[in-house]
Amino acid sequence: MKSTGSVKVLLDGVVDAYIPDLKYGNDRCAKKWSGVKNYIDTAHNSIVEMASQAVPVFVRILILPGHGSCCHLQSINWLKDYEDKVVLNLMGQYFPENDMVDILGPMADRP
Repeated sequence: MKSTGSVKVLLDGVVDAYIPDLKYGNDRCAKKWSGVKNYIDTAHNSIVEMASQAVPVFVRILILPGHGSCCHLQSINWLKDYEDKVVLNLMGQYFPENDMVDILGPMADRP
C-alpha cells in the first residue's frame, strides 16, 4: 500500500476515475449549511491526492444561490493550480424543496 505522509492511499490503482464534489469554498459556509467542520482542508487534501494518481479527476461544483463569490469563485481559483490534472464540471441542478422557501432565505432560490 502506498503512503503519502500519514495518509494511506487505499484507492491508488483501484479506480478508473474520481468524481469528487466541491460544494463550498470556505469553512464558514460548510459549517452553516452542512454542519461540517474543517471542510476545506479535507476536500482540498482529497482532491490533491486524487490528482496525484494516474486517473482522470472530474471535480463537480454544484452552483448554489448566493454563493458565487464566497464559494464558487474561491473553488475555481484554487482549482486553477490543478488545471492540467482535473476537469471542472459546473452544475446548475440545485433545486430547493418547497418547504425551504420560508426558512432558508437565499438558499430557497434557484441559482
